[in-house]
Amino acid sequence: MRARIASGDPQGGLKELATYDHTFPKGSLRNEATVLRVEALVKAGRRDEARRVGDAFLRGHATDLSGQRVRRLLDAP
Repeated sequence: MRARIASGDPQGGLKELATYDHTFPKGSLRNEATVLRVEALVKAGRRDEARRVGDAFLRGHATDLSGQRVRRLLDAP
């Protein structure tokens, strides 16, 4: 997931994240998967969707490190 997103393939990353969600609906990496999803959506130019996912995540994680990362992703130009 992370490698695809970093290499410029956010759509591929989103597909892998969907597979993760389906395979591990209560997986221990849910928070990291959500942060990666926001990153992939931003990189794919899907800012409205990234904002919806990010805002929902921030309601429960506004002050932790993953929340700070989401906020930076959403605030980036």
